[in-house]
Amino acid sequence: MLGLLNRCPCTEFIPNFFDEGKCEPQAELEDVPASIDGLDAAAAYLDILARKAGAAFAAGLQQIVEEERHRLKEERLRLQEEWQQLELQRLTLEEGKPFDTTRRDHEAPQAAVEPASSPPSVAEVEEHDSDMLRLNIGGQAQIEVSREALTQCRGSRLSSDFSRPEQLQKDENGHIIVEFSPEVFMPLVEHLCLRQTMEAFQKQHVHSSSQVPVRTPAPPAPLSDPILDDQFVDMLRYYGVLDWVYGQRPVNFQVRVGCYDYSVLPPQPPDMGQALNEMRNFAVTVPRGWQVLNTSDDGFDRIIWELTKKCWGTSTLIARDGFGDYAGFRTPLAQRGIAASRLEHGESPARWFDDVSHAGTQLRFANVQLSGRLVIRSRVS
Repeated sequence: MLGLLNRCPCTEFIPNFFDEGKCEPQAELEDVPASIDGLDAAAAYLDILARKAGAAFAAGLQQIVEEERHRLKEERLRLQEEWQQLELQRLTLEEGKPFDTTRRDHEAPQAAVEPASSPPSVAEVEEHDSDMLRLNIGGQAQIEVSREALTQCRGSRLSSDFSRPEQLQKDENGHIIVEFSPEVFMPLVEHLCLRQTMEAFQKQHVHSSSQVPVRTPAPPAPLSDPILDDQFVDMLRYYGVLDWVYGQRPVNFQVRVGCYDYSVLPPQPPDMGQALNEMRNFAVTVPRGWQVLNTSDDGFDRIIWELTKKCWGTSTLIARDGFGDYAGFRTPLAQRGIAASRLEHGESPARWFDDVSHAGTQLRFANVQLSGRLVIRSRVS
């Protein structure tokens, strides 16, 4: 039989288990029934070898995976240490003190070096485990996140919910159910964890009397899928962390029309009855979760009719005109025409804005005589 196998063209792909002492041919031949001979016996023998080779390959692959996982863990720790050193240099330079690059982490100007801590007790381990919350994200992913990370934004619904995890709905495995997809929820989790890490690091390495502000990481970038991005913003608004995550001030002076809230930039209350001109050369940013009102939006005529019943401290409310320029609509403070009517060519300035970003969210008003305010809106959750 071995002679038959040696003549088989596929044997050149079979590992040489015999030479390595991993497989004894006679032991394998004993597993082949004596009633089978010829090609059938060879096929049965090859099947036995294939099973053995498959098991050995799986074990070897698992070993490679474990070694790679260990290597990546060490690499991540090394990069984290380097990042901490660079961050410490930056923070101390901003604090106005020279930084000694030869000083090690334990020599940072923190007061006295604390003695080495003893191994954690059972109670401390149990306390750490209880601080980790296991989440079921939309029935598609299970993750583990610290309670501290999820409750950073004090006073928000996010903090309130996860401060009392025992009151939240759980699956059959005891994981807290999160009713958002991983594509929507995970960017928030990643931001929270990074924010917690950066703040803890800065508190540890910056002197308590320092005037250097605590820095936060850049907020999550808009998701590439517009539908998912809308869901992401709605989720942040639902949890009450939208302004906190993006470091923006809440929008004041809102008026609700239909299923949207409306306001103006620069902000002024709807009942401001004097036309002001502080917007000249004034730069504004449309907050995350808000968009500029467009003349192509559904129900625009009714919307502008309702909004121009108010004065807003200007004679003109400005909306984007389709995909092109911007258009002005009179308020009761306009000297000519009736409220809600559109300024015709020759009545409006050559341009309302000197600079507009590619995304249309950052604008600088032109230095013109006519008063105007940009209308923004946000969908009601």
